[in-house]
Amino acid sequence: MSGLLDVISKELGCDTLQDLCYLADKNCVYPKHSEPIFQEKDFKLLSIFNATNEYVFEFGSKNFIVQPPYSIPFLLQWRILASLIQQTEMDENIISIEQIKSLRPVIEENKTLRLTDSHFHLDMLSKKLGTNSLPPLSWTWSNTDYRISYLISNYCYPRNWPSSKLRSEIRKDKRIKLTFGIHPRIVELENTSKLNGWISDLEWMLKANRVVAVGEWIR
Repeated sequence: MSGLLDVISKELGCDTLQDLCYLADKNCVYPKHSEPIFQEKDFKLLSIFNATNEYVFEFGSKNFIVQPPYSIPFLLQWRILASLIQQTEMDENIISIEQIKSLRPVIEENKTLRLTDSHFHLDMLSKKLGTNSLPPLSWTWSNTDYRISYLISNYCYPRNWPSSKLRSEIRKDKRIKLTFGIHPRIVELENTSKLNGWISDLEWMLKANRVVAVGEWIR
């Protein structure tokens, strides 16, 4: 804003910003039919402007009238500033945001948000699809591309645990990470011998160090 005021001063033949204040007051550049005011929400920015330029000025009112603009910060009131700009050749360079967009169109690029499904039943989906191969699992909504990058496949039903060969095929899809367990609901439905066999198989798979977690462990 200091730079803008400096340019306006030079455009209007003023040597200093204080001379610009005198000019604004003398020529009554502000609209006669209105009272330019600073509202409370403007004071923070004005305080920063004053501190940056070492201007000493205290604002003691919520609605501070800046007419006439005898102090340099008063030149920043939008009505006064607009009136000063209109007296210069710069006003031809001030265009609306719509015109800016038409001259320099903004290309809106879709953002990609990568997601992880931490509890995914590949065994159930495979039965429905008839294959272990997964689609891209991506979609677009409100200029954002969503893509599932990883899926934690939770094999919690031992009868559906894939064989070693099938596990190797599944791992070819780098998005899929495997976890195994025994769902609590089926524990009471099986005899001890079957459960012990499943537990042995589970311990054997875990020793392979190719499982990211243990899920749905028995109670």
